[in-house]
Amino acid sequence: MKNFTKITAIYTIVYAITSFILLVTIGVFTVASRGIFLFSILGLLPFFVGFMHIVGFVCEIICLRINKNSPAKRKMVLLSLIFYVIEILALVLPFISMIAKMNVYLVQNILLFALGSIPVTKLCLLILSIIILVRFRKKKRNH
Repeated sequence: MKNFTKITAIYTIVYAITSFILLVTIGVFTVASRGIFLFSILGLLPFFVGFMHIVGFVCEIICLRINKNSPAKRKMVLLSLIFYVIEILALVLPFISMIAKMNVYLVQNILLFALGSIPVTKLCLLILSIIILVRFRKKKRNH
């Protein structure tokens, strides 16, 4: 269980890079195909990204529980969890605004928040994971 934080940090790096590339690709192809892309089999890629997000979120919660005695690690994991929650809000709020039939101006602001915060949260998760890996690596003992 000591290496779980390291494994989670590596997973978060892979998740941040993969999901960023997939979401940008999906966005470009959706705009280029005028929405037809979402009706193809590749339109299921956002659900794959969502699954990866849920796995990463659960792993970060487990890391928070494992690192009870290490305040420095706990602080970094808590920051990662905050960025995961911001990303969840950015992904869910546009759907809620469409279902609730909100004011157009409010929907535009929500979409701008989502479009701006998703790449930023992915970058922050990537940087935090690299910091966790570098800062808390085990030092080799010289005999």
